[in-house]
Amino acid sequence: MFVLALTLAACGRAPLDDGAPVCVDDRGATEPLYAPPCLSFTRDTAFDMLAGTAFTSSPRLSAVGTGPADFDVALQSDFAGRIAHWNGAAWTIETLPDDPYMIDLLAIDESGEPWALVAERGNSKSGVGGPTALLHRRAGRWVVEPVPPKGNLGALGGARSGFFSSTFEPASGVMHLWSWFDEGWHEMPTALSPAEMAANVSFSTTGFWGGSRCGQALAFGGGSTMNSLFGTAFRLDGGGWTAVPVPVLSDILSVSGPSSNAVFVLALDRNENGDPQFFQLTNGFTTWTPVRSDREVDYTSVWSADGAHALAIGCRRPDPTNPTQSGCATATTLESDRSSTMPLAVEGTPASLWVDPQTHELHLFTNIADANGLLRGAHYVAPATCP
Repeated sequence: MFVLALTLAACGRAPLDDGAPVCVDDRGATEPLYAPPCLSFTRDTAFDMLAGTAFTSSPRLSAVGTGPADFDVALQSDFAGRIAHWNGAAWTIETLPDDPYMIDLLAIDESGEPWALVAERGNSKSGVGGPTALLHRRAGRWVVEPVPPKGNLGALGGARSGFFSSTFEPASGVMHLWSWFDEGWHEMPTALSPAEMAANVSFSTTGFWGGSRCGQALAFGGGSTMNSLFGTAFRLDGGGWTAVPVPVLSDILSVSGPSSNAVFVLALDRNENGDPQFFQLTNGFTTWTPVRSDREVDYTSVWSADGAHALAIGCRRPDPTNPTQSGCATATTLESDRSSTMPLAVEGTPASLWVDPQTHELHLFTNIADANGLLRGAHYVAPATCP
């Protein structure tokens, strides 16, 4: 099977007699030593020159790339979905097929090529409507790829472990998980309990984490029944996905870390406020340890290089007793039983954080409301370490 082949190629281990791969996740891998992130952001004036840029893509997945001379950002401009590409020297607007009106998600596959999920098609000339579509940049040119044959597209994601998508059927809420290989989508088994099947539980996938060298991955998101919401996660083991026990949550928004034994999770509490909650996952996604954070911040993303420390970006909720309060952007550093939050000297509301996998520079994208109330995108960059 595809996932088994990935696992063996990545880990260089022979299978057991029953065909199950033998692999200790990321054993011997050299992960970067932890250093406190530098939060001295500088505004990218070249990005400001992109006329009429207004973010409408997912705040967690709107910027992807392979390094300092190759990353992309999804924008909404002039009633058309656009992708801005940085080549190390200049920003350019990519030429896209299929008349995209709104690009909802960007993701990158294990070969470093970007994909885009077109949430709506049609523009101001042709009207809005039509099914979703998938775009894929091959050898520098964007092309339309086939979509999975069942359900509506939900999420894209993956990296070292493969490239995945999810679909759901609106009438029944049934979720399907797919893997891309041999130039097509292949459905992967999803283990659900008889009680879940009988209760017609519906699942939605927010995203995928695929950072393991051993072929393991995590699909995460939310679920619902007639009377409740809950966070949900599935772990890729062998050829299929199995449910992971999850604390009492209403949704899972973001996952980051170097291996399946050391990741951070940004989730929402299952209460009337939907407060953010962070967890540190260890032991192959089985142990969820709560991590203290600032409950007055609405977080959009979390990033962790070593699995023991993390950086979370968000927007502090307005304080009605402080009329002089200015920008809302904040950064919180997380480490097991303690956290520290500080304001960021940037303009606008944080929309997405992308961390260069080669240099560890921080790339923060924000939304800034102009005089007409339109949201204009801004790009800020911070070095990996402060001078």
